Amino acid sequence: MNYNVEHPIFNNIEFVFSPKQKGWFHQRDNNECQFPVFHSDDAYTPCGNDNRLQVHHISPQRWSKDVPHWNSGQIDSKDNGIVLCEEHHQLVHEDMHEAHANYKRNKKSYEVIFQRRDREVKQKQKYWNPRWDELFKRIAIARNKTFDELFPR
Repeated sequence: MNYNVEHPIFNNIEFVFSPKQKGWFHQRDNNECQFPVFHSDDAYTPCGNDNRLQVHHISPQRWSKDVPHWNSGQIDSKDNGIVLCEEHHQLVHEDMHEAHANYKRNKKSYEVIFQRRDREVKQKQKYWNPRWDELFKRIAIARNKTFDELFPR
């Protein structure tokens, strides 16, 4: 089981869930991608892929840290994370596919993407596809109600 499919560039970035928090999300989400391949108002069918899993900030930290009504406790909270497979995570963050594809030719490809994201945030432009945000939040909150483990800080 691969819990952290992350490039080494992420090791020094401040806006990631801690290893204990990531483990908590993987347990809560049964080590499966929770991307809704089918959903209605009261149910959903998750992707279920258990390979190349990543924990996704539903409201990304880069964006949320500048939102006045958010505090750091909310950004890294159990309600703001969901496990996605790499394929579905890249549907949300399409620029990461670009960075990954270009990395062999340009070792700074991730840095370039993160700098572009910073510029977009300053311009109040969302750098991710927010189409699934509300549904991801509903899924995370519902899963939290049936998971008893304390969320690590």
